[in-house]
Amino acid sequence: MGTRSVITFYVKETPYVSVYQQYDGYPDFVGKKLCDWLSDKILINGISSQIKDASKYANGVGCLAAQFIRDFKDDVGYLYVTPIDYDKDWIDFNYSVIIDDDINLPSGGVPIREIAKIKISIFENTETIFDGSIDEFYSFIKRQKEEE
Repeated sequence: MGTRSVITFYVKETPYVSVYQQYDGYPDFVGKKLCDWLSDKILINGISSQIKDASKYANGVGCLAAQFIRDFKDDVGYLYVTPIDYDKDWIDFNYSVIIDDDINLPSGGVPIREIAKIKISIFENTETIFDGSIDEFYSFIKRQKEEE
């Protein structure tokens, strides 16, 4: 039996898309992969011809979520788009990626890791086990490993 997880991308309180993963939903696996992937992205508002490495950029949250699916869906099964209003009771870990849409992005964008208003939340069943930034998430994972 897999450790199921769902990642939902939000702008403020509005969910954009939810992605269900069949197994390995633990924070030190799915959560870490999510934060590693997010920390390499640069969020922009508008596409510029001056962008050199487009793979590092996301033109808003919708583009970010689409790229996540593209980068993590490589075979049949494992990862599925799921309804926003899914029944959370049977999911082991629920991840929320929340970005404030009021961010004024300078020309060239902002690395997601540096956006103060990005928040990662993790719920184990219905209990909040983490709520903070990407860097705080890495500290959370490190503390968990030390406690094992």
